[in-house]
Amino acid sequence: MMVDESEHPKGFLEKGRFKALQSDRVRLQHGSAEEAAVIRAIFDQFVNGRKS
Repeated sequence: MMVDESEHPKGFLEKGRFKALQSDRVRLQHGSAEEAAVIRAIFDQFVNGRKS
């Protein structure tokens, strides 16, 4: 999420896109529940399944 200097949302940055103004800031946001489930499954396989 791109925000202005007052922390007001300006929109989302798509993959590979850059902010236009130096005063703008980028804030990370949580993904969807589906994306989180995939990340948890990968982490579980890495830690408990000892997969690289």
